[in-house]
Amino acid sequence: MEVHILNGDALKEKFPTSIGGELIVARECLVDGNVSGKDLSELFINRQIYLGESYGISQGEYQKSIQEFERIKSIDSDSIVNLWFENDLFCQVNLWFCAYLLNSNGISAEIFLVQPNTELQYGFGGMNEYALIKAYNKKCRIKPESLSALSQLWRCYQLKNVENILKITKRIANDFPLIRDAVIAYIESIPTQKSPGRPKTALMEIIKRLGTNAFEPVFQEFSKSECIYGFGDLQVKRLMKELNQF
Repeated sequence: MEVHILNGDALKEKFPTSIGGELIVARECLVDGNVSGKDLSELFINRQIYLGESYGISQGEYQKSIQEFERIKSIDSDSIVNLWFENDLFCQVNLWFCAYLLNSNGISAEIFLVQPNTELQYGFGGMNEYALIKAYNKKCRIKPESLSALSQLWRCYQLKNVENILKITKRIANDFPLIRDAVIAYIESIPTQKSPGRPKTALMEIIKRLGTNAFEPVFQEFSKSECIYGFGDLQVKRLMKELNQF
């Protein structure tokens, strides 16, 4: 069996039927909020709480996300697994988590990475059916040791272990040359005594430059200049509210 783990429902809706296979959606935004938890149960509880408080997502709605991740854990070992993820930080953190699920459950299937062939800002969203098929045909196999490294990145991300994230990134740079940009963006997003972190700093600069805090123009400009984060409107609205700008 061939399994496709997709980076969102938008890709599922336009996924080429000619490719075939089972579709699983990584329906999460693990780049955003509390990701602590000694095991999956605790992680999912913390995610439910955070997403409910921050975005009004109900427990029942989040249960649908959990069900998708449970499907990843039960993939047959003789399957071919295709991971459809982009290079922005939003996608990368979800990819690391999916790699963790595959690796920790001893799934020995052939695993491939499918990535968009368009600019980072638009990713799969900017691709038609023909382009998606072309990207699928250019998929790259993920070696077991590389899958293990991606899995380790998730655990280090959970623990906020920046030093080890950098070490692992350097180790797998040849296999994933674009991952460094996302990792650097993550490090620069961490608040310090002197800075609220790159995303908020960028938003403040955009608001000042545009002379407005109206969401649409600010969001559009942020999506262009800070596309490496892959933030959607919900994440940017939250950041603007924390800056008292929305």
